[in-house]
Amino acid sequence: MGLSYVLSSLILGAIGALALAGCGGSSTNVAQDTETQGAALATAAEALGYIPSSKAGEHMGEEGTVRGSVKAYNYISGAKGRPYILIFDKPRIVKRRAAFGDLEVPESFKVVIWKDYHKNFPANFAGAYAGHTVCATGLIVDYNGDPAIEAHDPSQLNIDC
Repeated sequence: MGLSYVLSSLILGAIGALALAGCGGSSTNVAQDTETQGAALATAAEALGYIPSSKAGEHMGEEGTVRGSVKAYNYISGAKGRPYILIFDKPRIVKRRAAFGDLEVPESFKVVIWKDYHKNFPANFAGAYAGHTVCATGLIVDYNGDPAIEAHDPSQLNIDC
């Protein structure tokens, strides 16, 4: 009985070690892979003549086309102007403010679509951009400390560019 217990433990230990090695071994590798993917996206954007979303802050006050991956979106009903916000490239730092339930994402490029311009976009437009690479064209401005483009028309946003 003792030998079968030891043998079972050794087999399960070996299977666990193989599974851990096959999965990369740690969450650090996942974070590094995400950073590597972000760097590759930025390099591709620059090669195509776009401003990578991670570098949009360096171009405040300039007209340009910013390219990046839309990770989330949010409608801020409690804010003046009731904007929809498309949030680019920073999926792991989304925070939820308990009082309002709004997403707060520091240091991330955003596209802001004010309520006055919602009528120019199709119904449920914000969800259509999530998960896609989007190119946003316009003046890069400061929105609550983050670089942003205020979109007035769908022609300013190109999906899978």
